[in-house]
Amino acid sequence: MPPEDYLYDVFISYPRRGETSKWVEDHFFPALYHCLSLELDREPKIYFDKMLEQGSTWPIELGNNLASSRILLSLWTRNYLNSEWCSLELAHMLAREKENRLRTMDNPKGIISLPIIHDGDTIPTFLNKIQKIEIKRLFNPHMRKDSQKSEDLYDELMNIGESLAIQIENAPQFKKAWRIDGIKRFMELFDKNIPTKKNVRPRFTAP
Repeated sequence: MPPEDYLYDVFISYPRRGETSKWVEDHFFPALYHCLSLELDREPKIYFDKMLEQGSTWPIELGNNLASSRILLSLWTRNYLNSEWCSLELAHMLAREKENRLRTMDNPKGIISLPIIHDGDTIPTFLNKIQKIEIKRLFNPHMRKDSQKSEDLYDELMNIGESLAIQIENAPQFKKAWRIDGIKRFMELFDKNIPTKKNVRPRFTAP
């Protein structure tokens, strides 16, 4: 049955290249879960691509889960916008902010945050209003779970856990139209199936 409300509190978006997935799964996700569990009065629900169900029509599931998430954490790298999937995830949530008149004088809060894991100097100017979380020095897929870097990552996320919880709790009321739009756009991108040329940044148009 289609969801009538949000399914997730957080959607983690990142370019699925190299060993970033390993770092997200082993370090960022558990640290984020722990920090939010201390701030929210319920169990936090966090989504990232490792949770895709085997055998599912993954563009539909991905579009549905993004549309059904309260906030977006875009793990920023130099090649973030080179990924059409990441660009689509970011564009969907930027459109939601615009639709709900977020980041305005009357309502300055947003539903997107940018944890910087590589090259924050490449963030385009139209994203300047979005909260940046500088954790580049803590991005290492091979760091041990009992390392100082791992402890420092927990400390950094603890520092911003309250602000993320506020974003989650103040997310706009869920609309089923977001789900329809998300699934449609992800299937359109999947069906297009045009490989992006290496080292060429696709044009990204903010909503």
